[in-house]
Amino acid sequence: MKRPSRNDVTMLVGIVIALLVLFQRPIQYSIQLGRDFEDRYGLAFLPGLAVLCVVLSGHFILSKLSGAAKRRQTEQTSRLVVLGQALAKAGSMNTLRNRLRQYLPGAVGVDGAWAVDRVDERWVALTGGMPSRPEVAAEELIARADRVCDRDASDLDSVHGVEVDGHVCFRMAVGTHGVGMLGAPMPAEGLRDLRQRLASVSAVLAMAVHNVQLVNEIDENGVLDGLTGCFNRTQDMRVLDAELQRGKRQKADVTLLMMDLDYFKSVNDEHGHLCGDALLTAVGKEMHKQLRNSDVKIRYGGEEFVVLLPDTPIAGGSHVAEILNREIGKISLSWEGEEVSTTVSVGVAVARAGELDRRTLIGRADAALYRAKREGRDRVCIDPRSLEDHPSLEAGEAPAVVATGPIAVEAGRRVRG
Repeated sequence: MKRPSRNDVTMLVGIVIALLVLFQRPIQYSIQLGRDFEDRYGLAFLPGLAVLCVVLSGHFILSKLSGAAKRRQTEQTSRLVVLGQALAKAGSMNTLRNRLRQYLPGAVGVDGAWAVDRVDERWVALTGGMPSRPEVAAEELIARADRVCDRDASDLDSVHGVEVDGHVCFRMAVGTHGVGMLGAPMPAEGLRDLRQRLASVSAVLAMAVHNVQLVNEIDENGVLDGLTGCFNRTQDMRVLDAELQRGKRQKADVTLLMMDLDYFKSVNDEHGHLCGDALLTAVGKEMHKQLRNSDVKIRYGGEEFVVLLPDTPIAGGSHVAEILNREIGKISLSWEGEEVSTTVSVGVAVARAGELDRRTLIGRADAALYRAKREGRDRVCIDPRSLEDHPSLEAGEAPAVVATGPIAVEAGRRVRG
């Protein structure tokens, strides 16, 4: 409900006076009738009527004001609920920024509201950032947030917020853990209501930011790489240890491939990181297509992969390496009118039955990979120690591949299903 201005009140008083002048004679006649009624029956009719009119008018006005206040409170609660629901569905900071841009002005009730998040000792904008880069907070916003943080701790947790540079600011916190700052310009009127809205919004936004941070942390420390579907490097040491232990128990060979995409940096430099990500995704799909479910696929670094082949001697492992080298080399993406492709260099090493030192195995495969790089890339090189029982492999005289994707290698060497 809009508060009446001074001009509105003046007009209302003028209308009342005009009506009194217009109906002066009927009013005087009514008053005289009331006095005659009082004299005849001995009643205080007019004073009672005046009191009743005042009471009814006051009740009507209070009911209107109370109803308007309830409507405002209901509308504000509804906007806060809508904001909370929108933020609860945000799974990333970019989505959170988009939701804030859409719903925060309505929940706060004023323009110019801003929010920042604290990441690695620096402020990152949630809303109110630079137009071209929404995550970058403007210098004056950073300075304002720093000045708020310099205030006493009791001020930061005050229900009234902190006033800095004409803005009222609230710390966003989950428990005792601060996650950011929320603020808005101080209006000429309605500051008390703004404080209440900001206090409510800061609590909702703090929980949303905290949840997104937890989701990101889980993704970063999760088991699978989001682009390729391979295990991430955090997981690979545990997987390698488990497979080497299993190979020892079963007295079986385990072959390890170290793969590196050739000239991948030039793809990022020439076509951008989104193109590089798309290429990595395609490589991951091809690896899943060519390898068994029991084969362990690991994204070891940016464009480097490790493949662990259980129950596989060096002959079978070298053929898998050749097939991966060939099939990945066939990948071609159409990106902004250009064809983008890659090749892969592969180093191969085998862990003999009972060998448990994963670092040594990785080191031997890595040395073979660097040899492939030195010799011109787009090739497979085998660790010399792994060739002791199969010297013919170095000359390329390996068993023929029966089928690909999944691959079946010569019986007795490696069977893929």
